[in-house]
Amino acid sequence: MGAVWRGVTADPPLATIRIITRNPETALSLRSYFWEHDVEATIEDSFDGSDVGGRVPAILVFPDEFPELHALNGVARLLRNARKAIVIVVTREMARFDPLVAEHRSRRSTRLLILPRPVWGWTLLEQIQRSLQSPVDPSLD
Repeated sequence: MGAVWRGVTADPPLATIRIITRNPETALSLRSYFWEHDVEATIEDSFDGSDVGGRVPAILVFPDEFPELHALNGVARLLRNARKAIVIVVTREMARFDPLVAEHRSRRSTRLLILPRPVWGWTLLEQIQRSLQSPVDPSLD
């Protein structure tokens, strides 16, 4: 039997993902939305969190709230350290991530996805569900 959440018996979550944002409203609304769809989310307000290794299938990043170079370096570090996770970047300034996109496209990687902000929660959930169905092959990187 699954765990009891909010008074309803449910199966354990499909996955736990990571959200990196400095906007508490974004973080809490997404966490609540994902929770309703059996995906748990941890929230961090920096790129300096512990190494996630293979423990999360997806990391959502909202880089517009960080200094540009810090955000670029943070996303690059996530791609190096969380080799089995898809990194989904939601930004108003998609072009600033072109060098990372080009680098990972040349490696045939599917681990980096840049989406324009604003984006709906269901679009993000769909990408997370895809990553659960087709885990990333770190050998492509």
